[in-house]
Amino acid sequence: MKRAFVGALALLAMGCGNTLQVSIPPGGGGNNNNNNNPGAPTLRELMVIPNLSDNTITVKQVNLNDGTTFTRTTVSSGAQGPFVVKCNPVTNVFYVLNSNSGLITEFRIDINGNVTSIGNIASPANPLLMTIHPSGRLVFVAGSTRQVFTYAVANDGTLTRVAQTANNFLNGAPGLDADFSGNGAFLHVPVVGGVQTCAIQNDGSLVSNSLNNASGSIGVADQVLDVDVHPNQTSLQAAIQRAGNDAIASFALNAGTVTPTGSAITVPYEVGLGDFSALGRYYLGESGAPRVHGFNTVAATGALTELASSPSISTGVNALYTQMDFTSSYIFSTQSIGSNQLVARPLTATGEFNGSSGDNTNLAAPQLFDFFLVQVNGS
Repeated sequence: MKRAFVGALALLAMGCGNTLQVSIPPGGGGNNNNNNNPGAPTLRELMVIPNLSDNTITVKQVNLNDGTTFTRTTVSSGAQGPFVVKCNPVTNVFYVLNSNSGLITEFRIDINGNVTSIGNIASPANPLLMTIHPSGRLVFVAGSTRQVFTYAVANDGTLTRVAQTANNFLNGAPGLDADFSGNGAFLHVPVVGGVQTCAIQNDGSLVSNSLNNASGSIGVADQVLDVDVHPNQTSLQAAIQRAGNDAIASFALNAGTVTPTGSAITVPYEVGLGDFSALGRYYLGESGAPRVHGFNTVAATGALTELASSPSISTGVNALYTQMDFTSSYIFSTQSIGSNQLVARPLTATGEFNGSSGDNTNLAAPQLFDFFLVQVNGS
């Protein structure tokens, strides 16, 4: 999953694992929201959350002292069934994938969380997955027909479709979140049957390089739900839903080549989405329970060792959508259609869980969210 950082409407950094151009403790002790030096720059993190059941988008601000959140604004998504938001810092715009309308709606955001609609564009049929290239200049969307559309991002943030694959380009139906490696040269897509790696051409079109099933650990009917690339871009994790026990598969990465580093680890719970911290710790939510698991990883191979405080248990129904905030100080999860709870889990300096807090204000079946981190001068 990617991150977005804008500063007084100027780009500072993008991408989970990329180096921020600000001083933030990498895991634990988030930067102070309340500036004791008036006039000096301060950081503000905004979270953009799609609400499936009432077709709205809620913008919340994260208190970087403790991970609690409060609402800045709530607006219509402009279509039906919003379930994925992706934030793009290059133009201070976020995109909403609306599953029931087959439409991507586009919104500009300012440093106070105010939102303005700037347009919309058609998606592939029955859209399931949307991701933004690390450059911020391409957006990829996949649907149930296994087709992928590529959109170019204009200077004003609006999208224009510039390429599309044929139907059935993907090996199987896509999962919910993809990731990039090779400094943006390769897109790794979770699909039924494995992790499909695609080379990105200069015009934004895709060429399928390979499908990797973890040496047979991913069955032909298994749904890979999520792919997350290590910040060093030397390994990746795949969350696998399947009949029987779910699993996590670790792969080594080298110039777009995906190599399994052992059999997939079977887990006794239903996996949700995962994410990496800036230091390469991997966090995975449960789709069937309000728990999040944390792991230390070996950068070169992706080998996992569960943290001492894992899993982190909280209130709610499940933690299907789980994502690291931009500072790597908090891991957030939303509870999908069963609950309106947004849960923040603070992390210690060693990445261990340190409690949790919940927020259900202005939420209505919150789905896959994303972040902006902005620098505010003199406030």
